[in-house]
Amino acid sequence: MAPHEYVNEAAMSTSFSAHLIVEGNSDYRLVTEALKGNSKVNVIVVGTSDYVVSTILEFERLSATLKFKMLGLIDQDYRIPLRKLPTTPLLVLTELRDIECMMWQSAAYDRVVKELSSPTKLSKRGDTTGSIKKQIVDIARRIGEIRFCSQKHQWNLTFRHLDCSKFVDKKTFVFSEDSFVAHINGPQTGKRLSKSDLPSAHNTAVNEPHFSNDLLLCRGHDLMALLALGMARVWGSGSLRSLSADLVERMFRSSYVDMFRSTATFKKLDDWITQSVALPV
Repeated sequence: MAPHEYVNEAAMSTSFSAHLIVEGNSDYRLVTEALKGNSKVNVIVVGTSDYVVSTILEFERLSATLKFKMLGLIDQDYRIPLRKLPTTPLLVLTELRDIECMMWQSAAYDRVVKELSSPTKLSKRGDTTGSIKKQIVDIARRIGEIRFCSQKHQWNLTFRHLDCSKFVDKKTFVFSEDSFVAHINGPQTGKRLSKSDLPSAHNTAVNEPHFSNDLLLCRGHDLMALLALGMARVWGSGSLRSLSADLVERMFRSSYVDMFRSTATFKKLDDWITQSVALPV
């Protein structure tokens, strides 16, 4: 559907006076669970952050003629350091790079890791939940540095088929620069990444004040994929060999719902809903 069709769909609804636009199904599940019991808002999935923005801008253009309210929720991504913030006030950005990063920073991390990890393997390797987090964030940051520079310098690299097992050793969980560069270059049709781009990207990210928190640079899905790989091959029991990033993310989301309600991001959504259903349109 095109953005104007989502606005039209909302306009035809007689059950809701407030519509919240989100990117994907995982966002929908988290938000609807957090809003459980609130039947006054309709949550609509549009597929991408660009579609969320376009839908909200279309609503804003027509808002004087419409009898409902609309708000969008999008991942912060790298919009702030790249100075690509949408100009509309009808968008809420996540506090960290994305919702998965918010989940990672919460107490849900310890719950999930304790559930998945093998105490015997942790003891044998001398690892803890904290050391696992650091190892994963360190690797996700290196990926994030290339993601950021690809957008900043318009390298236009594709990460669509990124597979962490191709450049992280399944036994030692050590990141291989050579394997990473080779894996990234596999599907590229334009710029080819070189090994010298890695320290350059690192310096660019280090010198960007916005990245004072690693979770403003790391992509949440990379964190989930790395944790799934680590638990399947290094820290988890033998039964986790086929553990997927999607399953790990579902476990995080299940633990995180109550925590999400206490975040600044959710408070903005909740305040908007309260105002939207209380004020005349």
